[in-house]
Amino acid sequence: MAQNDFDSARVIPVVFEDGVFKPLRRPRLKNHKRLNIAILSKATWAKAFRKLLRTVQTRPSSLNPHAIEEEITRAREEVRKSPRRRSS
Repeated sequence: MAQNDFDSARVIPVVFEDGVFKPLRRPRLKNHKRLNIAILSKATWAKAFRKLLRTVQTRPSSLNPHAIEEEITRAREEVRKSPRRRSS
């Protein structure tokens, strides 16, 4: 996955009912748009997000906005590539 692929990524809360994922808010997508969906529980997503924030927060804080964006991208990649424990 390219570095900028995450730029358009969004988290949309859904509920799974009768074999169908139903968004809890309008996702603002064109009809028939093909997507890939990662299924994460709220707890798993929150844990990954906290890990990302901790990684970013350990970086130097005297950065310009462009440098901050680069640091966030690097931290996101580190978190994405880190080994994950699979829950059953």
